[in-house]
This record gives sequence, C-alpha cells and structure tokens, in this order.
Amino acid sequence: MDNDIKQAKKTKFMGWAKDWIPIFSILVGVAAIVFAAWSALIIRHHNHLSVQPAIRFQFDVDKTAPCCGGLYITNHGLGPAFIEKMTIQGHECSYEKRGEVIKCLSPIFCKSRYKDFCKYIRFGDCGKNSILNNEKSYNLITIDRPEDIDEESLHRLLYMLEKDIDDLRIKISYRCLYNRYYASQVWPPGS
Repeated sequence: MDNDIKQAKKTKFMGWAKDWIPIFSILVGVAAIVFAAWSALIIRHHNHLSVQPAIRFQFDVDKTAPCCGGLYITNHGLGPAFIEKMTIQGHECSYEKRGEVIKCLSPIFCKSRYKDFCKYIRFGDCGKNSILNNEKSYNLITIDRPEDIDEESLHRLLYMLEKDIDDLRIKISYRCLYNRYYASQVWPPGS
C-alpha cells in the first residue's frame, strides 16, 4: 500500500512535469531573446553617447599671449561635431554661408572706434560641413596684441570688443557621427 501511494505521487508529479516543462523552456527562450534585445539597445545608446559632441562658446581674454582675446567655439564633447548651420545676426547683418563671415563682421568691428585696431582683428570662418573635433577650439573672432599699445588702451579695447560681441546673436546647429541633430547653441548664453 505504501508502494502504491509512492507510485501514485510519482505518476502525478511526472504528469504535471510533462505538461509544464515545454512551457518553461519557451519562457526561458523568450527571456533570453528579450535580454539580448535589451542589451543591444543599451550598447547602441552607449555608442551614441560615446560620440556626442557638445559645442560651447567662450570669450577669452589673455593679456600676456600674442593673441590677447576673442570669441572661440569649443567642442567639449566626446566626438566630432559636424556644423550644419551657423547664423550670426547683429547690427543688421546675417551670415549663413561659409566664406561670408568676414563680410558680416568686418563692418561691425572695423568701424570708427576700432579703425586703429582693425588690422589686429581676425575672423575665422565656420560654416556648413565644417568639422570641429573633440576638445578643439575654433577661433571665430580674435584680436592680435597690438605692438604699440599701452595696457590701459588694450584693456579698453578688449572691453569694447567684449561689449560688441555680446550684442551679436550667434546660433550653431550641429550633428554627430550618427546623424543625431542637436539644437542650436547660442551666444550670448541665455539669449
């Protein structure tokens, strides 16, 4: 009788196992597929972040260097930034095409109060399809140190330059290697 009870329990368990083992096998297989897809998405997201550019504007003044001040565009991100569009608006001037930045900015910075220093002001040129690598800077406006200027005049010149640069409105749109587009970065910050 004891043997019959054991045999009945064993038969009952084996019947239950026969029904559920295929279902558990399917569930394990589905879980493995879901985990593999999730891992692939996480890796893809990580790869996108690993080449994400981050463009910032920076106005620098260095009274000891040969180039004593200017407005720079710097890529602080991890990957290269492909410039899609740069727009400079200010003083009734709008620049969108590569090669036109000098035509736009020269009248602003070579006007009467800068006429003696105009030869020291240089303009960079950045437009569509320009590439800005990570941790690299691009000089948009720089002023070379005038040889025949005293410290007070240099300080006044840099102050005027900074004030006029703050009056400009500069926007940059760019993308990363994966063609993900980023909103325009704006100078001055908060405008």
